[in-house]
Amino acid sequence: PTESFTLRLYWHCLRRVSGNKKIFVHIDGYGQRINGDHEAANGLYKVRNWQEGDYIVDDLPLKVPLHFRPGDYNVYLGLFQGSKRMRVTRGKAPDNRFKAGVIRVR
Repeated sequence: PTESFTLRLYWHCLRRVSGNKKIFVHIDGYGQRINGDHEAANGLYKVRNWQEGDYIVDDLPLKVPLHFRPGDYNVYLGLFQGSKRMRVTRGKAPDNRFKAGVIRVR
């Protein structure tokens, strides 16, 4: 808890994304959440500008809140615009977000 870290996301654009979508990151566990809503690539290469075939490296600086207890927290990702999330069409993706990994708080 209280430590800062950078979450590095790698995206591969398979087709153009319409609208003005942003990226959301949810780090969930034990009834807690770190919310990392943001523009891709620090706003330098927004999702709406992604081209088919692009690979995007997206660094997101985050901080673990003091009240987070030690344990494993699931990392979920997705795209959103306003109150709507982009529909996930492959795999298991409840709530139109996909599990990207686990972060361990010590």
